[in-house]
Amino acid sequence: MNSTTGSIGNFQIQQTVIFKSGSGAPFNGIAPSPASSLGNSFDPEGIVVHPVTGNLVVSDEYGASVYEFTRGGDLVRKYVTPENIKPTTSPGVYNYGPDANSAGRRINRGFEGLAISPDGRYVFAMLQSAMVNEGGANGVFARIVKFDTGTGLAVAQYAYKMKGSSQGRGISALVAINDHEFLVLERNNRGLGSGAELTPQNKKVFKIDLTGAADVGDIVLDNAFAGAAVTCDVGGFSNCLVMNPNGSLGAVVAAGFTGEGFILIPGVLHAYKASAADLAGYAAPVPEPETYALLAAGLGLLGWHARCSRRSGAKGPYRAVRVRSRYADPSWRARPDAGPRAVA
Repeated sequence: MNSTTGSIGNFQIQQTVIFKSGSGAPFNGIAPSPASSLGNSFDPEGIVVHPVTGNLVVSDEYGASVYEFTRGGDLVRKYVTPENIKPTTSPGVYNYGPDANSAGRRINRGFEGLAISPDGRYVFAMLQSAMVNEGGANGVFARIVKFDTGTGLAVAQYAYKMKGSSQGRGISALVAINDHEFLVLERNNRGLGSGAELTPQNKKVFKIDLTGAADVGDIVLDNAFAGAAVTCDVGGFSNCLVMNPNGSLGAVVAAGFTGEGFILIPGVLHAYKASAADLAGYAAPVPEPETYALLAAGLGLLGWHARCSRRSGAKGPYRAVRVRSRYADPSWRARPDAGPRAVA
């Protein structure tokens, strides 16, 4: 590379490594066929060196997938891609081919960026742009999946918000500074290359920090309500409205909203004082039938106690008792008393 002009040239091939599956068959760049099975189809994008083992960790767009190979190209493990990332036409029906899918990663926009923590404990794979069911070409959230290199399992997902979604905007690279800070190369689809327009060129590098970031693995990043809250009638999803960041109410949420992608927060109960004038014309509620039953039981108990008191000359060591309903403190009882007391 010329340090003055930045031009790159005079490459010389030092070594060729063929990535092979567990059976020894080489991976290839042929589109999956049938589309329901990924097979050995492989469209590598990012590559990092494991700082402890020296293995090569490679991200792929078809899956989207992450593989780990020895320096000789032998497969060590295939990391387990979360179900919500896989391209599907319906739940459990995968579509890795060139046809459009209805959920999961977009065609040719799988794991583009790849990074590994300095201690080699975690690998971070980043989708090139928003998933189909999270806005697609109009989406602004690209997912970062955190994998445990010891188990190959995903342990968290994070949402990265791009500056926009126009001009084919997406992610090209991800570099780990440490175990929580990263550099993200974000760009539009303008510049040199097949079918690209020359201007305007918009390529930027952003520094991000995952400290305190929420795990969105179980949340659908619905682009229609991204960054907003939704308020609905208590007990369901009727009469839902978008609640703007300033607290005002916005558009009506379309029918069929189920709350998916949102976190439930408690409603607010307001209490106010009212004067006698405010309550003018107030009609007391009619007691429920069970309230009458409790009242009758209480009166009967008092009558029984009065009869017992008359027969004993009302000089016994017990005083009258307070009867309470089952909605209050049930610990009432007749209590011994050495002398006469006022009735409670």
